[in-house]
Amino acid sequence: MVNEVLSSKVLHADETPHKMLEGDEIYHWYLWGFFTTKGCYFEAHGTRSGDVAFKI
Repeated sequence: MVNEVLSSKVLHADETPHKMLEGDEIYHWYLWGFFTTKGCYFEAHGTRSGDVAFKI
């Protein structure tokens, strides 16, 4: 399914910020979503950098 989504002619992408609390520490991460009319694929990363989309 991942290959079908990522090889689509039209692909929508979104990165949504999230915070995780662990004790007194706050960690920031992003849920990357890739969407087509036939499916979707998600990955979590610690950055919003465009390098994430390029590598996927």
